[in-house]
Amino acid sequence: MCSALISRFGVLATLLKRNPSWIDDRAWVRSVMKNGHRPDDAPRGGFRGYFVRPEEIPPMHEAVGFRTLQIAGVEPVIAAHDEHYNTLTGKQRELWLDLLFEVSGEPSMVASSIHLLYIGRREG
Repeated sequence: MCSALISRFGVLATLLKRNPSWIDDRAWVRSVMKNGHRPDDAPRGGFRGYFVRPEEIPPMHEAVGFRTLQIAGVEPVIAAHDEHYNTLTGKQRELWLDLLFEVSGEPSMVASSIHLLYIGRREG
C-alpha cells in the first residue's frame, strides 16, 4: 500500500512561490508550523489539509495495521535542475534515476521534500 503526504516544511517552497503574502499572517504561519494545519478559526473554504512531519508517518499507518517498508521523498535533490536531467538519455539517465531512487529514503531527503511517499504492507 502506498500513500502520498505533504511535508510540513517542504510545503514552504510552494507557499513562497504561489502565495508569498501567506507569511504576513503570523498566527496562520505558527499554526501550520506547530500543528500542521490552518488555525481552527480560519475562514471556511480554500485548501484544507494536514502537513505531516516525517516521524508521524509510520505510527499513523501502523496504528491501522500496516508494517512500514519505506518512506521516500518524492522531489529529488536535483529538483532545481530538472531541465538538465530531462535532457539525459539512455544509460546515463538510468544511472541518475537509480541513484535518485537509492537516496530517496535518506532522512534529510525525506524531511526536505514537498511530497512524501509511504510504502507499507498490511499485516495479517
